[in-house]
Amino acid sequence: MKTSAKNYIITIRMSDAPQDLISEIKQLISLQCEGEYWDFKREWHHNKAELLHDILCLANSRYIGNKFLIFGVGESNTKKHFAVCGVKVRDKNRKDTKDLDDFLSARDFVGGLRPLVHVERIKINRKQVDVVIIEPSNNVPFVLASDYLDQPEKEAPKTIRCGNLYTRVADKNTPINKTADNDIAELLWRRRFRIDATPLDKLVSYLSSPDDWPPLNAGLENEFAYYYKYDPEYRLYFSLEETSEEDFLGKNWIVGTANYSTIKFMLYDTVIEIYEYNSANKLEYSFIRPLFVPLGETYVEPLMMAYYIEGSPQHCLSNFIREKFMNQLTGFREEDPLREQNIIVFQSEEEKEEFTKYAKEIACSFILPQIWSLVDENKGPKWDREDYTDWVSTKVLKTVYIGWKNNH
Repeated sequence: MKTSAKNYIITIRMSDAPQDLISEIKQLISLQCEGEYWDFKREWHHNKAELLHDILCLANSRYIGNKFLIFGVGESNTKKHFAVCGVKVRDKNRKDTKDLDDFLSARDFVGGLRPLVHVERIKINRKQVDVVIIEPSNNVPFVLASDYLDQPEKEAPKTIRCGNLYTRVADKNTPINKTADNDIAELLWRRRFRIDATPLDKLVSYLSSPDDWPPLNAGLENEFAYYYKYDPEYRLYFSLEETSEEDFLGKNWIVGTANYSTIKFMLYDTVIEIYEYNSANKLEYSFIRPLFVPLGETYVEPLMMAYYIEGSPQHCLSNFIREKFMNQLTGFREEDPLREQNIIVFQSEEEKEEFTKYAKEIACSFILPQIWSLVDENKGPKWDREDYTDWVSTKVLKTVYIGWKNNH
């Protein structure tokens, strides 16, 4: 029976999806202890206040990365040994991602900032294990703005207190009736306000508010600049001089060329980093040069991918200039940017590596035939074969990524 490309993609993706997570959870179980970013539970909580307490403690731990609340793993009754016991499939307290999202959304958090979580269901030793993954965030500490009490039938009530900071140190949670020590609270607030962040990390945070960057009189004819009004030593200098020729992405503009100019990120008088942006047609069309990676030589052509990592300086700058240049000069804004058909925005380096592995697996059977067909049929006179192949390759890979992501 012939398998469609769509079904083929789904089959590959779904079979590979949980393997990294399974390996990580198995590794944590093998350590035979709990830790700063993982906690084992034999079953789902009866009392939702206790569930919220565990989530808050993990979310506010000092560890930077994913944290795991793992259900279906517990200690033996006879000795301290962690083993997979599995969750009850029909447990009325069991929750999925939507259940947890609805539960957290209904709670009153200070500043409206709450942990982001999702649930993955995996099998280990043929037993069902539920993993609540608490995503990393700099918006710590997460604190309730009003008390939350829950009292299941025939059980003692439990209350999460307004203003209490719950965290996790080593394998110990802050008791539900107490708040964290001042040194932990200070560390988390320093992370929230990026006090200990590098200049690039601070830049990424500042770029999320384009309206807070007023223009700066740079004093040079071929340059314009912006500064961050709450931290004026952070400045971006945009050159209007073309410093490098267009790449294959720039050849598909409707009007004009797309040669690149530089952006200097400066802190005081020090150049921290230099980026490139296209300067086509008096800024009406603008984007940051993405990162490119060939996925290895194939039969005839390389497989080229163009991408940003979400939250990286390149990605944040691209969003920034789209907003800042929107009404620049002519007030014209590109309504349907062709470049966005080609540039993938990965959520993380890990996601990029996972997709790269997947793309290589189906390159010869699925991706390359599409590329060759498009190159042979549609190459226009302004293109040479190498550039057009790269342009088509990035576009096809973006389409494949969307399908892969939707079935993740």
